[in-house]
Amino acid sequence: YSFSFPFSLKDNLIGFFGSLKNDLLYLKKNKFVFIWTILFIFIGLLNLINPEIREDQYHTDLPHRYVKSQTVMVPPYEKFSVSASPLLSEMYYTPGILYISKESARYIHFTYYILVLLTLVNFSRLKKYKFAIYTPLLFASAPVVIHETSSIYVDFQWIFCFLLSIIMLFDRKNNEFSQIKSGILFGGVLATKLWTIVFSIVFALFMLTTKDLTSKKIIHVFLFISFTLFVSAIWFLRAYVLTGNPLFPAFNNSDLSYFVGINYQLLNIFSFINVFSPLFFVSFVFLIYKVKINVKKICELELFRYLLLLLILYLSIHYPFGRYLLGLYVIFIFLSSFAIHNVYNFKFIKIFLNCVLMPLFAYYLLSSILVLPYAVGISDKNSYLTRILSRDNSSYYDFDHKFEKFLSDKDLVATYEVYGFYYANFDYIYADYIFSKTKDFTALKSARATKLFIKGGDIAWLCTKNKLVKCDTENYQLLSKYSAVPYSATSYYLYEIK
Repeated sequence: YSFSFPFSLKDNLIGFFGSLKNDLLYLKKNKFVFIWTILFIFIGLLNLINPEIREDQYHTDLPHRYVKSQTVMVPPYEKFSVSASPLLSEMYYTPGILYISKESARYIHFTYYILVLLTLVNFSRLKKYKFAIYTPLLFASAPVVIHETSSIYVDFQWIFCFLLSIIMLFDRKNNEFSQIKSGILFGGVLATKLWTIVFSIVFALFMLTTKDLTSKKIIHVFLFISFTLFVSAIWFLRAYVLTGNPLFPAFNNSDLSYFVGINYQLLNIFSFINVFSPLFFVSFVFLIYKVKINVKKICELELFRYLLLLLILYLSIHYPFGRYLLGLYVIFIFLSSFAIHNVYNFKFIKIFLNCVLMPLFAYYLLSSILVLPYAVGISDKNSYLTRILSRDNSSYYDFDHKFEKFLSDKDLVATYEVYGFYYANFDYIYADYIFSKTKDFTALKSARATKLFIKGGDIAWLCTKNKLVKCDTENYQLLSKYSAVPYSATSYYLYEIK
């Protein structure tokens, strides 16, 4: 989507919604893609009604803390080592959390999901990439994407910026300005997820392998890196002020050699078969049709050169699977779409693709519908979340209504082995952090904690595990406890500190 400078809000809004309308009209021309994409978006909307059950709840906990403390300069103590990392997406969540609720973060993330789909449609409108019309469906029907559509994660935001930064590379109308725009957009990626800094290698290699003059290539790389840093440098400066390490937590108590090496797991298709869309896997069979012509066309397109460089990068580093593969997947689906585009006119292919998608859609639709009674109050929402969140989860919840009646927003709760507070209505500090600095159990009282919430065992268990001294329990009254059996072997204890 193009924006004019100097900035004119009215003109840009008109241009944006006009382009949006054109995208939808363009997508409707392919009824197969349009209908199925809408159906998977519908599942995402259903999941937004259902309660949040994800881990990584620092995506809302940190903005909530920033609002409470009126600063983003929260040091990386406690268990929040990520608090000094780039957190651009969390900044987008902050106004919603401040003025509405933590729940607003899910809707903001879902908005970026829609923007990713629209960007893929927009990509397919480029003359050389008409075949990419299937990419929105390939993205929307991936199990990892379906799971994320209603989450409080931040992946769709950086995927959105990542896609736009690549599109800018293919804009040859104004080469230098294209690198600047691409760098600014990739700065948004880097300002959201620090580990994506490895993608800058791919961008640089891509620019250096173009047919431009060597001097021009160097200028392009320089412009790209400069404007990437222009956007993201504030986060590196913040990390340096907080920790002394601008790339925190990289190079901080971790052996980086662990992350570098041949990733043989990526070569095993069964390791990510529940991550990518089933259409993605079946589409590669279609490449056999007119294979020589397909290979020639693939070699001519810049995007697939970028894909090759990106694939080599992913094969050279170790990383968690699941949503961490989205950076590769969102580019790989262009090759998959290319394969489907070449054979879609065959009637039996249309029938086959519909048959592949039907059971996937039915499974996730049924899964969403089964949870709806808990979300709308027909069934007990607390019993559902107790069952889900107590399975060795690290998040706080009012399990079986055992704790909330003893807690208020005036409490300062010292928590042990509990790091997610999406459902908490109180302020908290980390007992883990306190005991990493001192082995004196009375330090909890010195920290002005009013309650102690332990995951794992009672006070005697806590003192034994951490080898604490002065474990006098006279000033601690057990208010409530909850055993997670049979969901897990974990127990939760809440004490009042007198």
